[in-house]
Amino acid sequence: MNGLKLLISTCVSAIAIVLFIVNGLIDWSSGLAVMLGTLTGGYFAADLSRKVPQSYVKGFVALSSIAITCYFFYDTYL
Repeated sequence: MNGLKLLISTCVSAIAIVLFIVNGLIDWSSGLAVMLGTLTGGYFAADLSRKVPQSYVKGFVALSSIAITCYFFYDTYL
């Protein structure tokens, strides 16, 4: 079931990307910077997450999710 979900998500994303390109709505320089930052951060985060205990990784993910949620909630409504 997860594979089917990923297949559908990939198809929807590919269609969206094509539509954005056709309509000229992509800022290529910013997009490239975001892509490079995402790839670099993902690589180093994956490497680091293998070196630290999983309880620390789970705790960090939980706390950062709560912090980001609170930030966006208070930023939106205050």
